[in-house]
Amino acid sequence: MTPSTGSSTTLKLSNRSVLGIATLIAVLTVLSKGIGFFREVVIANYFGAGVPKDAYAIAYILPAMALILLGGLNGPFHTSTLSAITRLQAEDKAEEIPRVANTILLWTGFFMGILTILVAWGAPSVLSVLAPAAKPAVRALAICQLQIMSPLLFLGGLIGCLCGLNNSRQEFALPSLSPIVASLAVMVTVFFWPDPLALAWGTLIGAVGQFVLQLIPSLPSLHRAPLVPLNHPAVREMGILLLPAMLSSSIGTINAAIGLGFAAMLPIGGISAFDYANKLIQLPLGVLLTALLIPIFPLLTGAVVRNDWKTLHLWLNRGIQTIAIATFPMTALTVVLGVPLVRVLFERGQFDAQATRITFLVLVYAALGIAPYAARDLLTRVFYAMNDSRRPLLIALLSIATNFLFNWLFVIPLGVIGLSISTTLVTLVNLALMAFWLRRRLGTLGLGPSVSTVLKSFLASLFAGLLIWQLDRIAHFPPTFVAGITELASLGTLFLLCYAAILWLWKVPILQQLRPAKA
Repeated sequence: MTPSTGSSTTLKLSNRSVLGIATLIAVLTVLSKGIGFFREVVIANYFGAGVPKDAYAIAYILPAMALILLGGLNGPFHTSTLSAITRLQAEDKAEEIPRVANTILLWTGFFMGILTILVAWGAPSVLSVLAPAAKPAVRALAICQLQIMSPLLFLGGLIGCLCGLNNSRQEFALPSLSPIVASLAVMVTVFFWPDPLALAWGTLIGAVGQFVLQLIPSLPSLHRAPLVPLNHPAVREMGILLLPAMLSSSIGTINAAIGLGFAAMLPIGGISAFDYANKLIQLPLGVLLTALLIPIFPLLTGAVVRNDWKTLHLWLNRGIQTIAIATFPMTALTVVLGVPLVRVLFERGQFDAQATRITFLVLVYAALGIAPYAARDLLTRVFYAMNDSRRPLLIALLSIATNFLFNWLFVIPLGVIGLSISTTLVTLVNLALMAFWLRRRLGTLGLGPSVSTVLKSFLASLFAGLLIWQLDRIAHFPPTFVAGITELASLGTLFLLCYAAILWLWKVPILQQLRPAKA
């Protein structure tokens, strides 16, 4: 899997360039995700795990699908726009980019605008489908919140397209920072108006701010650029990739609705606990996937365009190794230090010790799906790089059946914990199917070089996790905020030092490759 001598210099430069971009994106995303998570802390303080939060979690499903799943970084609008523009750049057709971009934005706004009107008008029917067993108070509030947030469907598509356009020009700062506006808008609105509807209004104001920030870098190049026909190759390619990818992402929302359908039968607060735990998982995972997939996707696409399968396998291995090194310690830390983590972040105001206990139990089983989730997203981008969104769509369709089955098996007897177990199992099944079909498409996954790194990362995380688990039992920190901070800081630091030392002693290959070259 080592590149040929003739291309080694170029490849090393590419490695350092990707590492630099990934580091920049990671830093910006940490800032953005950190503020986003603080938003959840503010919401927990004002509304706890009760009716307002349950209603918001249900009402936000469709708007979140548009803003985060469809229009967010690595979403279908972002990925398909970036793919189409990247191919124009590779074919030396840069002069066509403003015209193609304007056409994509116009038609995206048109179709997503129609969806916005339909959702706002049919909000009661939408809620009947998403959460048919919701308590009456939760349902009534969720309908109002959904109607307020329905414009996020229109804004989400445009934000995703603009983000892809900005990334194609190596503009990473504003796309990575724009979610901060959304988080700040919710916090400020809730602070000055602590009403359940403030959650919805703050979310809408934040989405408008995100759109403006994404538009600023692109506005000069798009100004007065004429349109291209819908049969233009770049527009057609974007549509071919977008539609199945949208369906795949939408199926994720269907799966969420299935889970909520089962969870709605549980006592009030169960949906909130699952939502808080999911936010905890998505904070580090979102940083990793954003930092990894944004710079690596154009490289995968470029390798496919050149029919350079050796380079494709090289970057696939780099991605898998990075995921293993980053996600295994995430899982170990979450399982061992989950209780103080939830307590420090959420346990105040309306969020009590019982809510902490339930959220932790959900968090443990959700953490087991961190590595499969990241690996699945990487393999999905390989399919997209090959301009194949059909197979990810088929896998997503199959996930509906597996999700319903696992929810039926686990949610009814185990409650909200079963919902977390079901989500993790569905992710594992999706990853297995994705790997199976990708192997058939490529002839081989070519992941042999990654086996050693994956195994060493797993064992290092296991050893470090067992160490701090024993130390935590011996120390027996009291359940207070200050003790929780001390517990997280001391044991978390010790875990990371132990984990890094083991990887260094075992000479993990990818870490050796990222070391600066000697003069």
